[in-house]
Amino acid sequence: MNLNGTGGLRRAEESYRPFGARSLFDMVMRSSRSALLLGVLGLLASRSSVLAQDESSSLNLDRIFTDHEFDIEAPPSVKWLADDSGYLVAEPGTPGDDGGLRDLVLYDARTGDREVVLPATRLVPPGRGSPLIVDDFSWSSDRSVFLLSVRSNGGTGEREFWTWSEGSGGLRPLAGSERDASISAAELSPTGDRIAFVAENDLFVTELSSGQTLRLTNDGTETRVNATSRGVYTGLSVAGFRWSPDGRRIAYSQFDMEGVNHFRIINYTDSLYPSVRSIPYVKPGETLPAVRAGVVSATGGETTWLEVPGDPRMNYLRHLRWSPDSSELLITQLARRQNRARVFRADATTGSLSPLLTETDDAWLDLHTPRWMRGGEYFTWVSERDGWRHVYRAATEDGRLELLTPGAFDILSVEGIDEEGGWLYFIAAPGDPTRRYLHRVPMDPGGSPERVTPDAETGTHDYELSPGTNWAWRTFSTFDTPPVTDLISLPEHDVARVAVDNAALGRKLADLERGETVFFRIDIGDGVELDGWMMRPPDFDATRRYPVLFYVYGMPAAQSVLDAWPSRDPATNRLSNRRLWHWMMTQRGYVIMSVDNRGTPAPRGRDFRKIIYLRHGLLPARDQAAAARAIADRWSWVDPSRIGIYGWSGGGNVSMNAILRHPDVYSVAMPAAGLYHHKYYHASFTERFLGLPQEHPEAYEATAPVRVAGNLRGSLLLIHPTGDPNVHYQSTEAMVNELIAAKKQFTFMPYPNRTHYMPEGESTTYHLYDLYTRFLERNLPSTPGR
Repeated sequence: MNLNGTGGLRRAEESYRPFGARSLFDMVMRSSRSALLLGVLGLLASRSSVLAQDESSSLNLDRIFTDHEFDIEAPPSVKWLADDSGYLVAEPGTPGDDGGLRDLVLYDARTGDREVVLPATRLVPPGRGSPLIVDDFSWSSDRSVFLLSVRSNGGTGEREFWTWSEGSGGLRPLAGSERDASISAAELSPTGDRIAFVAENDLFVTELSSGQTLRLTNDGTETRVNATSRGVYTGLSVAGFRWSPDGRRIAYSQFDMEGVNHFRIINYTDSLYPSVRSIPYVKPGETLPAVRAGVVSATGGETTWLEVPGDPRMNYLRHLRWSPDSSELLITQLARRQNRARVFRADATTGSLSPLLTETDDAWLDLHTPRWMRGGEYFTWVSERDGWRHVYRAATEDGRLELLTPGAFDILSVEGIDEEGGWLYFIAAPGDPTRRYLHRVPMDPGGSPERVTPDAETGTHDYELSPGTNWAWRTFSTFDTPPVTDLISLPEHDVARVAVDNAALGRKLADLERGETVFFRIDIGDGVELDGWMMRPPDFDATRRYPVLFYVYGMPAAQSVLDAWPSRDPATNRLSNRRLWHWMMTQRGYVIMSVDNRGTPAPRGRDFRKIIYLRHGLLPARDQAAAARAIADRWSWVDPSRIGIYGWSGGGNVSMNAILRHPDVYSVAMPAAGLYHHKYYHASFTERFLGLPQEHPEAYEATAPVRVAGNLRGSLLLIHPTGDPNVHYQSTEAMVNELIAAKKQFTFMPYPNRTHYMPEGESTTYHLYDLYTRFLERNLPSTPGR
């Protein structure tokens, strides 16, 4: 059934045209009055039934983006007890819950017994009248003190931090009203007697028993920032501060921002005169902040600075991990080019460093956070030195590496370490880069990895292991079925209880008209095969010709070809909107496809991922175009004259490069929030893939879509939020200028004052997908010749 109209109602009306006025008149003339009444009632009942069935099977923009019929119940945020005996969750409170109440509830992991340990009724600040809305929390080992992160101003403002303690005055703001608004991060000490927090670019500690606050650093300014990275290390994990395990000291980073440029974002919509927001932002080749790390006593005193060698403006600091006995720190120095990492052991008392190991790569390094093993005797190290991403055991004494996960496959992540049993748990999917499963391997070299996820189960499985690895929260899904979250015991993988099953959503999805989803591999030549999926119309007919719309991301940050339900949409903080819109478009006669080009983080070996070095954005578009050509050759039902491509952020770059560099393939492109010259983006991200512009200027120019604007032949819809602090609107204006200079016509939609994923503004997401839909139906019609 082809849907080219307004959805279910139009289709239902068309299906009932034979039952018009003449048919009813003939019925009247041949029937008695009672028979007529029964016939008309039966007809109306039948019509209502078909209408209801049709409305439940058809998708439209209102159902997806306004009514939110297909929202997913997300899994609970769980905090495990250190001994694995139970876990705490924040969950809806007592009857009369207005959607904001949160009780903190303790569950026994084995029995499921439930105990409310901190009811929402105790979380009512003086003068507010309603409980705090708890977003996140932590608590002391004896459960006497809670640190609460809450949404302020009814959920519309910044975070606030509160404490609750039975013996220290109940509910209190963390640091008094004079600093509440400026607190950016807070963490309870391992001993539960103090809370460290960052405010006014300095580090503070509050003693819970007395309520007194001590300022540990006193030199914080606009250009000297303590214990927080200020967002200048995009894509790199940098510790702001970390408590020592014994709760006596704190390690922290200090950023010298002198010389770091700021980017200014203009807001035209919120006041009569424009306002300007200024943010520190290092673009490729520009001055980096100088970063150093130090250790300070939780009771105050001088900072001991770690003696890290080298120019601090040409290196990044990573990890900053305390040893289990609190005597040392593990710290990694990553060169600015991100192709060399040095791991040091730092004495927390003197600041002296001992080198442990060095990792290099001809392209760039993807560093994973080390985990301690055997009480600090070893730590995990993830490396691609043999061509695959593997876990090694590194000796803390001398940095000697021993391989733990042998085989021709990549690990995706280290999930947990069972010290007592001697096992390391990790995620991998040997031979199938579109799925994810839990595995384990002995912590001593020479063992063989074994799969923990049952062999009969497919799809994608995410795990959150308890501290002792006796339990795990497992969330699993497939491309077509929404996620289920359950508690499993390890290593036997028995299900103890189901927390979220999304059964109601599953029934609603089952009512939809959906075509077959097919995963495939496509040969693009030179021995290269790429993974892809396709979503076909419900009434798919292989003798017809169909338009194909490719959804692309194509960058090193994420795969799009996964056998999984989509993750939370950053644009709306909801789930599945894009997937549902894709289904809606298949109901209207489109085939939707996605292909993972080389350079995406698929677990297919180092060379697959890093071949894009110095060709970032350019090679992905070439792979996408080669895949589109091969797909048109392979399946006769693909109309090669009606091929479109669209994507967001990195996908905006790839889709723009695709239509400009391969105009013979694509007749439509819809790039959004994209980057059209890499000189406009973050240094820490861009230099990883293109090097420094001073050293590789040709790579920056060769990969820039703005340099080939004159190649445009198809229909282009260009979208960007003007308040984007990540991929700046500046990049799109540069693209617009080049298109104008080349005398190219295109459609342009700026979204005023929205940020990168556009969560702001009433009906923004609806408007965006309505724009997509109308543009496609006009420029890539589902019926040829329309």
